Amino acid sequence: MAFLDGLRFLTRHLDAPPQFGAPGDHTQAVDPGLIASSETGDLQEGRRGHHLVPLEIRRGVVTREDDGRQRLEFRRSWPDPIDDVWAALTEPDRLARWIGVYQGERGPGGSGTFAMTQEEGEHAGSPTRILECEPPRRLVVEWVQEGSENWRVDLDLWAEDGRTVLRFVQYFPAGAEVTDMALRWHWYLDKMGAEIDGGSAPTDWDAFVAEVGPAYGRPPS
Repeated sequence: MAFLDGLRFLTRHLDAPPQFGAPGDHTQAVDPGLIASSETGDLQEGRRGHHLVPLEIRRGVVTREDDGRQRLEFRRSWPDPIDDVWAALTEPDRLARWIGVYQGERGPGGSGTFAMTQEEGEHAGSPTRILECEPPRRLVVEWVQEGSENWRVDLDLWAEDGRTVLRFVQYFPAGAEVTDMALRWHWYLDKMGAEIDGGSAPTDWDAFVAEVGPAYGRPPS
């Protein structure tokens, strides 16, 4: 199933609770293992590639908001300058190498289409809006959905202890089954990491799910 098709599919399957993470206020519940301290920087994304970074650091965490919505958060970090990580998020050639192609207006308020070219099958673009763009620190993108709530992703970058930290956040309806989306985003963030640090990117979906799925409550098939 293509990723954007999966977003639409999710809106029709809202009866299962999340299979990972912990409920509670997200300011308290975000897993401290997502970002290691500067004293354990060897556990973070770096020149050696994502495959040597512990899964507990790379995985996403789901928490529940007071209004019932589910908040999926990933944090990744690299020793690269913030401008380089921003470029991997926004420059067309680099973006295409790890996720897809955006065609349209750039900058705040811009609209266009985004095609997940790393997916199998046809790469039809989906309507997309750029809600916020503050180089090189914040990008907020929204996918327009027909007949359901639009999908918004917030991406924030900052420098910390000589590294660039990326925070990825997406909200889901209260009853949504988030596991598949979390796995998909984990896959793409691993690909982004390979684009930044020159490591190996995941290429086989079944092998990826066998390795990463258990961290999200998805047992090996």
